[in-house]
Amino acid sequence: MEATTLTESIKSANSIYDSLVFCSNMYQFLLEQPEDERPKKLAWFFEICQEQYSYDLGDKALYSEKIYDYESKYIKFTTGLIDALSVMGYNESIYYQKLFDCIDGFLCDATLEEKGFCLLIILYDRRTPYYYLPATFDLSDLSTEAFGKIMEEIKPQLRLLRYLFALPKSKKNTYLTSNAVCIMEDLVSNEQKAVFLYWLLRLEKQSEDRLNADNSGQSKNNKEGQADLKAREKDNSFVPDTLEWAVDPDSIITEFEYPNLNGDEYSFVLFKEGENIFLSDRGKTLKQLDKIFELSEPDVIKNLKAILQQYGAIKQENAILIGIDNWTGNIKEEENEDLRKAKLALFSCVSFMLNMKIFYV
Repeated sequence: MEATTLTESIKSANSIYDSLVFCSNMYQFLLEQPEDERPKKLAWFFEICQEQYSYDLGDKALYSEKIYDYESKYIKFTTGLIDALSVMGYNESIYYQKLFDCIDGFLCDATLEEKGFCLLIILYDRRTPYYYLPATFDLSDLSTEAFGKIMEEIKPQLRLLRYLFALPKSKKNTYLTSNAVCIMEDLVSNEQKAVFLYWLLRLEKQSEDRLNADNSGQSKNNKEGQADLKAREKDNSFVPDTLEWAVDPDSIITEFEYPNLNGDEYSFVLFKEGENIFLSDRGKTLKQLDKIFELSEPDVIKNLKAILQQYGAIKQENAILIGIDNWTGNIKEEENEDLRKAKLALFSCVSFMLNMKIFYV
């Protein structure tokens, strides 16, 4: 297929079926390109789709049983892939190359249409097109002490920021942006500006939460007050205990080494428990998060539970686990699709949790 023909099919698409066709055609087009040309072509595809294509993937009234089946099979895989790759700091060429290689490698037995559906999911993800953001430093690398020192340095600016958020809504919306720019002019380092913006985003989130609570008609009577108080009580269900997570050595099937997962060394273990097969992070993730998070806080627990649900994972004692259905005993990833998907899901789940730590410093 020629690029001009593909462009015309994108422009004329007006249904989910049309979109699936041009995404499948695009996948075939990529297969026909030299390997070093694929990242450029994939970037071009997403850019032109953003400009020319307006069909809403969220309109499920026109979904067929086949489309629902594709979504149930590939939505977690594809969004998990974006989760894992989009935070690695790759340039555009490497990102798109890895994106294609992962789909083509992990879904080697999938049909062309199914792989095209994965492109469709990527197309409607808010992180597409991908942008390389050359940050000079990572705020999450700051120690608690360094973060606290910067907060002390910019305390006057943070007080002004809190004041702006306390203004009536009619004033806050107009005052906030212009005054925030003026406040940042007094900050001398990128680290100070980054911490200031972190607090701006956090205060905005708190403001939205309060507004949503007011709009939902939540009353402040004694009964609800007691319920709210109970919700704020400490919950230690995610706080790792002092015992290391362990598994019977005889139940271990194999291990997978990750020498550099978010800057740390990891090994996943595949093991059998009764009739079930699980892939586990060995309790490493919660141990790492406990150094940064207040793991007993309700909002932290809420987010961790949401991440587990997103990737179909569970928490067992200190460990994060992914179950593998229809286990055949084959540990060769290139021959076992369920194993490949489980590894990617656990990798994405763990990576997502570790990369959220900046919001809980």
